[in-house]
Amino acid sequence: MPAKPREPGAPIRVGFVGRVVPIKDVITFVKACDIALREVSLDIEIIGPAEEDSAYAIRCRELVEMLGRTEEIRFVGPRKLAEIYSNLDLCVLTSFSEGQPLVILEAHAAGVPVISSDVGACREMLEGTEPEDRALGPSGIVTGVAAPEETAAALVKLARSAQLRRQMGQAGRARVRARYAKAQMIDSYRGYYTKLAAVR
Repeated sequence: MPAKPREPGAPIRVGFVGRVVPIKDVITFVKACDIALREVSLDIEIIGPAEEDSAYAIRCRELVEMLGRTEEIRFVGPRKLAEIYSNLDLCVLTSFSEGQPLVILEAHAAGVPVISSDVGACREMLEGTEPEDRALGPSGIVTGVAAPEETAAALVKLARSAQLRRQMGQAGRARVRARYAKAQMIDSYRGYYTKLAAVR
């Protein structure tokens, strides 16, 4: 479901979607949002469960309070998938480690551009791999790990350009259709297993 249209001049809707745990580095996300909020207007939600590591969740909430950002940055808990991406303009991942995050695929399917740390398969999911994939264009911005200033700069850049958000959202949709549809994934797995069987 595409993002719901915003009122002119309304804050850009930013979402962190995931567990509030150390490996997701929510601390960097909060710091990045604080820096970006000095330049652009953002409405930020941290969407996901916070019970797994309650001490870390408390640290994150205390940081938001210390920065004086409780109105702009809210912990909203888990939500149904259908309710998440239709209410976002941007999705951000600041993880220390990932494989192939479903969050990126979900955001792309909804046409929502993603800012992600350079871990796991995130770069290839946002920038493509083969020439035809890269030709679709970037579907987000890759940043360093534990780099709040870099993440903030990406937030500001996308918040200031509706055209860039739209282009990246369209590229994400096209990339999901071209590379991550069920039929393509089945063909890829079949190819891998065929190669493994041939080696034996």
